Amino acid sequence: TEGLAAQIRRAREAQGLTWYAVAKRAGIPNPNTVRDIEYGRDTKLSSVQAVVEALGLRLELVEV
Repeated sequence: TEGLAAQIRRAREAQGLTWYAVAKRAGIPNPNTVRDIEYGRDTKLSSVQAVVEALGLRLELVEV
């Protein structure tokens, strides 16, 4: 699928990073938070933003 979770997973895998490595870069103490984001589970927007930035991506809202 082409959702936010899939894009984050693809970016992480393309950079050869583990959930732990992304969490460390993002300043998130629990690597399971990265897993939860990739699985589309409920998580804080601030965590999603931190992960996105740690992967060199940008999170933005667009009108549909």
